Amino acid sequence: AQRMLEFAPVCTHRRITGRAKPMAFLATSTREELVWRVLCLLNLYRLLVPTVLLAVYMLVDNTSVGWAYERLFLFVQGAYFLLAILAIVALKMRWPRLDIQTWLHFALDALAISLLMYASGGAASGLGMLLVLPVGAVSLISHQRSGFLAVAACSTLVVLTQEVMIHLAGYAQPSDYTGAGVLGAILFIVALSTRP
Repeated sequence: AQRMLEFAPVCTHRRITGRAKPMAFLATSTREELVWRVLCLLNLYRLLVPTVLLAVYMLVDNTSVGWAYERLFLFVQGAYFLLAILAIVALKMRWPRLDIQTWLHFALDALAISLLMYASGGAASGLGMLLVLPVGAVSLISHQRSGFLAVAACSTLVVLTQEVMIHLAGYAQPSDYTGAGVLGAILFIVALSTRP
């Protein structure tokens, strides 16, 4: 194995076009394939979250899921599920390109989960922890060096904004800001720990 590694820079790949390709192409295509797979797994998560939340909402009495704004909760979880189904098509077609699709997936997750938190009474509902996996995954596959900071900052701002809005609506206590702040710190830690 050590001997193969010594010759790795001079190895070529002829399968794609019939011509010699440098080994760097393999590393790039393998990484890109891994990123597409991570996005597919993240989409599976996106399909499971609204399904499980709907089951909890329908089957569990006295749950904190969706209690503040029931109609908004049902609408958002339905739209989240439908957009996850549409994302399957986009992932299969690999359109739009990888970096755009990565940020679109993150924006969808951040918006949907923050609206689900809002409809459930804010950070006190515990739904904010659903952001941990998307933040970690997008931080891990982000090409930019500062991409992980952008992911953590955006997700923290979304959590804090929804907490302010739910407080202004009268469904949250001032002490709930502590929970939102701790969640923001956790999101930063996750983003930093998955930094490539």
